[in-house]
Amino acid sequence: MDELQKAAVLLLSLDKALAAEVLSLMSKDDVEKVTMTIARIQDISKEQQASVLSEFTNLRGEQTTMERGGLDAVNELLEQSLGKEGAGSILDSINQTMNSVPFGFLQKSGANNLLTFIIEEHPQTIAMIMSHLPSNMAAEVLAGLPSNKQMDVIKRIANMEQTSPEVIKDVEKSLEHRMKN
Repeated sequence: MDELQKAAVLLLSLDKALAAEVLSLMSKDDVEKVTMTIARIQDISKEQQASVLSEFTNLRGEQTTMERGGLDAVNELLEQSLGKEGAGSILDSINQTMNSVPFGFLQKSGANNLLTFIIEEHPQTIAMIMSHLPSNMAAEVLAGLPSNKQMDVIKRIANMEQTSPEVIKDVEKSLEHRMKN
């Protein structure tokens, strides 16, 4: 399988919204090439899909990031630019906003910490959590899951319907309680 075919399989394995976001980051020429490849693909075996996702996970695991985002980075930037007093009110606002977003408290922990916390959760729970995370963080979490669980989570995200706000709040409260203890 060539690189374009692998990219096509990876995109087809993602939720449509996430795949669209990935495509939006690509050059027009690359989008044309990969979508042409997607159009030519008839069937993808589970083995092919698993192989591509495994390769992606391995490649992703080899990469290291130089900088990290998150609240610590925001705090540092704001304190350097506005001083501790000026940064305080903005940080309060950011914290309040992040706490009002479903599973916002998990975003503060970082992808690696989140992964160790949710790795034993049911794939449906992981899928629901990931669908409320920023795409880059969700991708990091997905890449860290065992390959068999990755496939299960991807399928559940792809087939997920809208979850009731009450269910989301219940799961969120349960996870937040467990995380604090």
